[in-house]
Amino acid sequence: MSKNNSKEITNSPFIIGTHAIEEILKIAPQRVKKIWTTSNQMEKAKESFSHPLLEAEKLSIPISLTDKNSLNSMVCTESHQSLVAKVARRPDITIDQLIENNLDKERLLFVLLDSIYDPQNLGAILRACECFGVDAVIWSKNRGANITPVVSKSSAGASEIIQTVPVPNLAQATKKLLTHGFEVITAQNTPDAKD
Repeated sequence: MSKNNSKEITNSPFIIGTHAIEEILKIAPQRVKKIWTTSNQMEKAKESFSHPLLEAEKLSIPISLTDKNSLNSMVCTESHQSLVAKVARRPDITIDQLIENNLDKERLLFVLLDSIYDPQNLGAILRACECFGVDAVIWSKNRGANITPVVSKSSAGASEIIQTVPVPNLAQATKKLLTHGFEVITAQNTPDAKD
């Protein structure tokens, strides 16, 4: 382990929090490039039977010790639980690629989101979608939050499991799905909406 070196911190995405980092270490450990933590968190890991830092050590993932303020600066939030992982980005896919990749499946369930700006709400939705077996979550990248460390933590790692598809225009994506035989059901939360 080395002390924190700011030159190592790049624009790569970060995942924060115990559960989110546990999940990515289970499903895609090759994507985890480095983990930053505090000496207190490292001590907790040594006293535990199961901890993401112990798993990272087994996988020979570099771990650097730093302080909470540095972690706050790295991910622009204090809710990191003293665990920050730098991960390789998942490649984005287009709506056309999503449809093409799933043509052979008999049943698919996609969730389309519009105007979900709160990262914690987006994280909660991704977590629920993963629990209910949703195949992909599609949203307008111009009208909503993007995947951030806060979203990953709120989703308890579901943001790294479920296929996410940001699209430039949600209406056009919906039309494409309709032309491929998808049934579209919509819901809205407005005063004039019906149960």
